[in-house]
Amino acid sequence: MTNSFKKILVPIDSSIYSEKCLERACELVDAFNSKLILIYVVEKSLTINLLDRKEYLNIIRKFGTRILEKVNEKLSKKGIIAKIFLKEGNIVN
Repeated sequence: MTNSFKKILVPIDSSIYSEKCLERACELVDAFNSKLILIYVVEKSLTINLLDRKEYLNIIRKFGTRILEKVNEKLSKKGIIAKIFLKEGNIVN
């Protein structure tokens, strides 16, 4: 049987849904010896009236980086190595 799950991409946003997806992805990583990729997307298209756009993006980048690092640390304690990516773009509904 070939490995159908060579790479598993999990979007991380600190919601309960992304936590559930991560749990399931970890099960698949263990079962299929897959590679895990975590991604946090910084939404660029939001309009903010209270903050300067550049300041807003910096805050969100730091937030995303902290989330990814926290999750990655948790995974490494379980013996799972993940690649992490922070990308900027437009999130699709």
